[in-house]
Amino acid sequence: MLNSSGIDSKKNDPLTEVLKVSRYAIFASGSGSNALSLIEEGLRINCPPLLVISNVEEAPVLKKARNLGVESVLIPSQVKGLDPHFEKQAIELCQKYQIEWLFLAGFLKILSPEFLKAFQWNHLYRVVNIHPSLLPKYPGLGAYKKAYKNGDEVFGHSVHLVDEGVDEGPLLYQRELVRPQDCSFAEFCELGKREENKSYAKVLNALIGHGLKVSENNIGLQLD
Repeated sequence: MLNSSGIDSKKNDPLTEVLKVSRYAIFASGSGSNALSLIEEGLRINCPPLLVISNVEEAPVLKKARNLGVESVLIPSQVKGLDPHFEKQAIELCQKYQIEWLFLAGFLKILSPEFLKAFQWNHLYRVVNIHPSLLPKYPGLGAYKKAYKNGDEVFGHSVHLVDEGVDEGPLLYQRELVRPQDCSFAEFCELGKREENKSYAKVLNALIGHGLKVSENNIGLQLD
């Protein structure tokens, strides 16, 4: 269970390893608000991403990254679903830049287990994602729409490590938000996205500054 600091803590399970983020890339498919928040936070603390990769031609995130001085590359999707061509080129680029961690920011493709293994460390993958729901609720697409349609009074987002499932990896941080009274769906989404941007930057800061504490059965992340 995550406590208010974003630490997953269990008794009698000492945290023995610390994994810090230094060389990382961002994968994004769209406008890039979460990617932009990561880039700006990385620049602020003198540890920007080395690379931004998008699978969508004309994705606004590519230009935004370049404008901030970050190398950005388009690898167009060849097929829907798993895309071996994209994955092969992406891995080659990440190896060229010696990327150790990936951050997914509105990246609308499923990554294969074979791809994830390129970022494996012991029993974890060094791949981070932010999802617009309080997982395990509403995995997959359309999370905000489902929460709004169902009248959820409390909604939010989750930052987690990626595994072979869909939005099933170990949680790093969750943020609960209270639904504003009489809000439209657009206002609901705007609040959610704005707070996502803040949380993702906060998690990046913690992973760079404190690192992820890992033991055989537990992970922990201390947020300032």
